Amino acid sequence: MTPDDNPLILQVALAARLRQTLDYLPPDGLAGQVRPGMRVEVPLGRRSAVGYVVGLARESSLPRARLRPAQSLLDPEPLWDDAVFGLLGWAAAYYHHPLGEVLAAALPAALRDGAAATAEVTLWQLSAAGLEALAEGPRLGKRQQELVTRLRDGPATAEALSGLALREALRGLARRGWVESFAEPEPPPAAGRGTSIPPPLTDAQRGACEAVAGSLGGFAAWLLHGVTGSGKTEVYLQLIQKVLD
Repeated sequence: MTPDDNPLILQVALAARLRQTLDYLPPDGLAGQVRPGMRVEVPLGRRSAVGYVVGLARESSLPRARLRPAQSLLDPEPLWDDAVFGLLGWAAAYYHHPLGEVLAAALPAALRDGAAATAEVTLWQLSAAGLEALAEGPRLGKRQQELVTRLRDGPATAEALSGLALREALRGLARRGWVESFAEPEPPPAAGRGTSIPPPLTDAQRGACEAVAGSLGGFAAWLLHGVTGSGKTEVYLQLIQKVLD
């Protein structure tokens, strides 16, 4: 058998105090679909665990007959792009921390527990019954009228409507069957900060940004000191944007 004929071996990192990866065979029939950055469910002793594929190999330090197959492949695509995946690997090496725990810390709790890596957002819209009833010009309260006017422009999330204090009106119209909800996949986050306008900086924030920005051409260490809520995160974000730009 040539090396290319040898089935792949998955090198899996677990969210545990393990410095080394564990070797598994791919799930049955899925050898060609597994890539680094995907999650797999693997047997671990008498239980199952969620692991992270960090590498593919042709050989293992254990005899192939002793390797157990992964039970399932949890993702159709890697969860991280190459840059982020590389950064997480670097962080684990630099801070001498188990790679599996670093990868787990970079995910929401639901994904760490094996949930599907798809998100849905709930939208509200006027129902057919609602459109028919509204065509007759019923008398509505101020908040319900605001809601109807907003939803005539198109579906909206409850969060988008909450700024108009319309949650109660939404529930009232839902009880009458005039509005309805539906789910659709949540769009992936845009790279960077998109076209949103960052909030204006205070004098202290501006001074911090200008001081740090002056050293962006090389290495420098800075200590940004401020109490919780003083706006340190916005300084980080605006400096990050300068680097990306």
